[in-house]
Amino acid sequence: MAHITTILKSEHPTNEIELRCRQSKERSGISSVLWLTTFNCNLRCSHCYTDSPRENDQLNTQEAVQFIRHLEKLGVPLVFLSGGEPLIREDIAIILKALHEAGIRTVLSTNGTLITPENLQILKDTGVAYVAISLHASSAIHDELTGVPGTFDKVANSIRALAEYEVPVCLKSAVTQKTYQEIPWVLEWGIAAGIRTFYICDLIPAGRGCGTAQFGGSIGTQEWLTLFDKLLHYIETEGIFIDIGAHPSTVALVLSRLSAQDKQKAGAAEARLLGKNRVCPAGKGVVALMPDGGVTPCNFMPELVLGNIREKPVEEINKTLSEFLGDKPAREPCHSCRWVTICGGCRAKAYYMLGDARDADPTCLIQTKD
Repeated sequence: MAHITTILKSEHPTNEIELRCRQSKERSGISSVLWLTTFNCNLRCSHCYTDSPRENDQLNTQEAVQFIRHLEKLGVPLVFLSGGEPLIREDIAIILKALHEAGIRTVLSTNGTLITPENLQILKDTGVAYVAISLHASSAIHDELTGVPGTFDKVANSIRALAEYEVPVCLKSAVTQKTYQEIPWVLEWGIAAGIRTFYICDLIPAGRGCGTAQFGGSIGTQEWLTLFDKLLHYIETEGIFIDIGAHPSTVALVLSRLSAQDKQKAGAAEARLLGKNRVCPAGKGVVALMPDGGVTPCNFMPELVLGNIREKPVEEINKTLSEFLGDKPAREPCHSCRWVTICGGCRAKAYYMLGDARDADPTCLIQTKD
């Protein structure tokens, strides 16, 4: 994940959760877990990389709680709950309470349509760090993309309700040919609603996100560069936090531009990044857990399962992930790129577009031309 906002700050000290994640990685090899709790979903988003809903022998309540207790013993400090739609699980309250009791900071990713007074109170009581809600465009386009009329209105109502309960919100948007011109609108809408954190993710060509006529597919390099300039404008003028998903080269792009303006500031920013996790964290401490206990290098690669926690401990499987991916992409231009240690290239795109997660990132904004 590319935390663009923090790069542009002249000073950005390591916060408590970053320090704990780093210490956890040193102990067990795992810094955090991104857990797809279910492949069940009440929407039919045309960009869904997991192709949810679909059948899957998901971990039962006892197995889920046992896994959380194991993470507690390992000292893993951070878990992201996603799906499918995690709020569709009948035992989601038990999972949230178990994470809270284990002292694990939790982020819940949801489509925003199933938030009720009951689970609002649970989110508040279990100290969820923030709720990440999907909002891809203005009302008509958002509803078209989710496949369910009225979705936008439900999302808007949920965001207002979360504000009343003082639960922080992050807005998530997928970037495609149909949405990229809508992203500034989403930012404006979110800012007006009091939201300061945004996750803008490039389309992953997997599941239903392979590019249908309805959805429009991925945008090209020049379109991404235009959008990127707009994102930088909002960071600078509004002071919001923007994280970019599935495009780690955006960090290299910022550093390159910064270097041309102020080499000292760029050097300081690069030094800070070298002390943190690589922008593409696949095989570098962040573990993705599938609903059935399968472990993959990245949540965007639900099919690349290299082990299952029903058969062996997650820390042992993580060693396999790290060895499989290696220290850096095996092929050019990523392999010898000036920024490979910081960026790493998107392993998921290499996997789906080139057939090998160890290949170069085919969508790099520095190396790739339309």
